Amino acid sequence: MTADRKPEPVLLEFERGAGSPERSGNLSAALQVEHDLWVSSDEGTGVERLSPVGPAEFGRHASFDLCALLDLPGGSDEEIDVEGLAYADGYLWVLGSHSVRRSEPDLTDLNGDMRKQVRRLARTRRGGNQYLLGRVPLVPGTDGAGLEPRSAGGGGARAARLPGGRRRNLLRDALRQDDHLAPSLSIPGKDNGFDVEGLALCQGHAFLGLRGPVLRGWAVALVLVPEPDPDRSDRLRLASPGGKKRVYHKLFFDLHGLGIRDLIFDESDLLILAGPTMPLDGDAVVLRWRNAMPCSGDALIPRDRFERILDLPYGQGAEEGVDHPEGLALLRDGGAKSLLVVYDSPSERRRQGASGVLADRFEL
Repeated sequence: MTADRKPEPVLLEFERGAGSPERSGNLSAALQVEHDLWVSSDEGTGVERLSPVGPAEFGRHASFDLCALLDLPGGSDEEIDVEGLAYADGYLWVLGSHSVRRSEPDLTDLNGDMRKQVRRLARTRRGGNQYLLGRVPLVPGTDGAGLEPRSAGGGGARAARLPGGRRRNLLRDALRQDDHLAPSLSIPGKDNGFDVEGLALCQGHAFLGLRGPVLRGWAVALVLVPEPDPDRSDRLRLASPGGKKRVYHKLFFDLHGLGIRDLIFDESDLLILAGPTMPLDGDAVVLRWRNAMPCSGDALIPRDRFERILDLPYGQGAEEGVDHPEGLALLRDGGAKSLLVVYDSPSERRRQGASGVLADRFEL
């Protein structure tokens, strides 16, 4: 597969009724389960299911609010900032960014009180919904249209998440003394602070890719072993991978200074969507790390271990600031495999009508 392979456009058609949010402009994660495509955005508290309606089109949109399935600490008024979706053993896994946010100045009011706008740039805020790593059972829907997330499924399956509140959760607590990551926990994600933007599952391990921090050019991935909490059916806990006392491993990837924007497993190979750390336009690529499992401890992965399989389009020139590759899904059609890439801040040429958007599909 050549890195400059041309994409095939795929239409994602959302329904947008009166008062419903616009979803096509901020997609941040994608996943195929059976024939359906699941996507989410970095706004709101829901996940979206799209079903195939043609050879290069997904529609018949259904939306599911995670607040009805998980007791999110911020309730329905606070966005999750979903940055990762994965599927294993009948569960849909959902990952929030775990990041701190910085307020933006109002550029339309620079002729007003300048001190007010400068102060806005000093404000940071936390949101408990963003500190989400959880799973919900997917079960056949009553209308026969496809799988649906529920709070409970067959065989005792239950929706559950890592414990946490409005300002912290179990994962952030575990990192508070970490030599590499603790200093970044209070730094906003868009400032090269702690920002989780990828989730992949393999052999009971969860790989979490970090957009930031990037440490002297090295991107970071965390390896966790989440499991049900025997004392609370609606909670998960973190086991110690490899019998270590610490509940995570750290992998350091030499990605030429790029951060991780998404992760997905293709059999035993880990595919990495890599892009700029902060809100910048810049190179976005897909890399393959062959035979990524097993993972027995902290490790440095040099750049010669990665095969560059895709160079992705991104906003340049007149389209600066748009078309940021954010989500990666492995599509299967019989024995054929392809990669679907979804974009945040899509350009006008990607927008299709009031609620459609074009993603890109690349053959593998």
